Amino acid sequence: MTKLGILFFFVAAVIFFTSSQGTFTGFRDSIADFRFEIAARAPTGGVVVIDIDAVSLDAVGPWPWPREIHARMVDRLTELGAAEIALEIDLSDRSTPQGDAALEAALKRAGGGVILAIFNHSTVSSAGERRIHINRPLERFASHAWGGTANILADDDGRVRRFSYGEDIEGDQIPSLPALLGGHFGPMEGLFNIDFGIRAGEIDRISAIDLIEGRIDRARVENRKVLVGIGAGELRNPFPVPAYGALTGPRLLALATETILQGRALIMTGPLLGGAGLGLLALLTLIILRRYRTSITLLLLAVLSGALEVAATAVQFVAPIVVDTSQWHVGLLSFGGFILAREFDAHRFLLYVSRRDERNARAVLDQVVTDNFDGVIIAGEDRLIQSASLVAADILQLDGTASLVGEAIENIVPAEMATAIDAAFATMAETDEPLMPPVTECKFQPPGAKEIRFVEYVVTPSRLEGGAADGGVLPERYIVCLTFRDITEKRRADERLAYLARNDPLTGLANRNEYCERLDMAVSNLGHDAKGGALISFDLDRFRNINDTLGHDTGDLLLQTVAHRVDTLLEEGDTLARFGGDEFAILLPRYTSRVAAARLADRIIEVVSAPMALGRHRIVIGTS
Repeated sequence: MTKLGILFFFVAAVIFFTSSQGTFTGFRDSIADFRFEIAARAPTGGVVVIDIDAVSLDAVGPWPWPREIHARMVDRLTELGAAEIALEIDLSDRSTPQGDAALEAALKRAGGGVILAIFNHSTVSSAGERRIHINRPLERFASHAWGGTANILADDDGRVRRFSYGEDIEGDQIPSLPALLGGHFGPMEGLFNIDFGIRAGEIDRISAIDLIEGRIDRARVENRKVLVGIGAGELRNPFPVPAYGALTGPRLLALATETILQGRALIMTGPLLGGAGLGLLALLTLIILRRYRTSITLLLLAVLSGALEVAATAVQFVAPIVVDTSQWHVGLLSFGGFILAREFDAHRFLLYVSRRDERNARAVLDQVVTDNFDGVIIAGEDRLIQSASLVAADILQLDGTASLVGEAIENIVPAEMATAIDAAFATMAETDEPLMPPVTECKFQPPGAKEIRFVEYVVTPSRLEGGAADGGVLPERYIVCLTFRDITEKRRADERLAYLARNDPLTGLANRNEYCERLDMAVSNLGHDAKGGALISFDLDRFRNINDTLGHDTGDLLLQTVAHRVDTLLEEGDTLARFGGDEFAILLPRYTSRVAAARLADRIIEVVSAPMALGRHRIVIGTS
């Protein structure tokens, strides 16, 4: 085999190794996402979305709706002959006795044809412990319906591409809502890739108010699987997805259901197929190069790259298989680069290969590193940067890669990363064997920036063999590859979700979950001779009238004003919570006499009843 052939297979091996480390994950996902746009297919027509949209909220009233409304929707759908009904609505808390009774009766009348959503979310306690909160439907509802999980998971780039077949919740294997609607009877473990090539815009969508008021043609619902969920933007932000940019929760669940119904749960090909194809492409490139001149060879490589993508798209359209072509495109680009370099100066190029200098790898993979979708920095034992990607400079908020090459690594990257690089060099010097590098997370503040950034990084050391160079001998040496990506937005989204799990988004007060957790903690802290604390709950008189006559904005401002007034009466350690609507509760965990608690209740009535100037309105309310 010629030196050029050895070089091609060496490059193929390097690309295969870097791909197995997840280096081309972003490139791979971008290719797969683009295929959804050109290989679209129609939905089955068997799934219908009942959308609780802004029009419905304006007609019925603010969320949460009375349970009687949910019961009416279930009855309407049952009367219209829906095959299955799924409610992506949190029914884990009690409502009014009349509303809960009405919904329970409607579920009974549905005869087991209703699926109720089960949600879970993680929170971090003040002690730093991560807890999973599970919101199951009340037992009186669950006993007359099926339960299905409806937890939407995002990838590292924030996009939703997959859904679970089911989850293990407290020892029970619970199928997901799309798995139940789609009729999946296989194992409940694992995730499936959603086919975003299915045209979501053609899935029938019905406004909830049209269903409630009986304006729906029976043919649109009869013998169909109906999914009821919240699509209003003011209640729930859309989820970023491939092809469509963003989809509401109900449409995303409907698309996952369609994926299972059509047998389109996509499977991504593994790295072994990519590596085998890369080796065949290296061999094919050598054969073409022997038969044709350089310009024709480069043209044929470009045509081959396009043909591979067309074939992969056709396979994805015909079968639920996503062919990972990222290694192949990078390999063809690298082969073409070598052929150009060989044509420019063949003798110098062969000499360059024979020296096995680290400049080899930098020249071979320079384009791959520079255009990488992650931040990549390569440094030598002298701790000087030898190569860097454009994304690395962007994440670190520096100007281009030219300012990075030749710089000391400790002057560029955060101190934690620099320490990890030193540890990697020390480990290689002691053991001479690279260990499996862990993926680590750190935070830092770029120079001149006001915000803290979060990055996820991995340090991979490598050993380079020595050899002859310019009449001398180069010793064996080491380099490290620092790969990192910006996960700031993901962390902020996690923090926002954690905040909303414990706090009321309108007033900033504790919500029901947080209040109950603090109450449990206060009870557990009671000693045998402790006298306990006090609980106070109150709601607002005439709030509904003000909300209906002056509008929701005035009602929201009224709730915020009441929360502020009452909060000023409390001491440190006391908890003021809003349960929803105009319902508030106070927890006084320390010992409080009945007289003191009654005095505080009188003060609450006094401050809440004081006149309020809300915009152009002067309002007086009471509290019970």
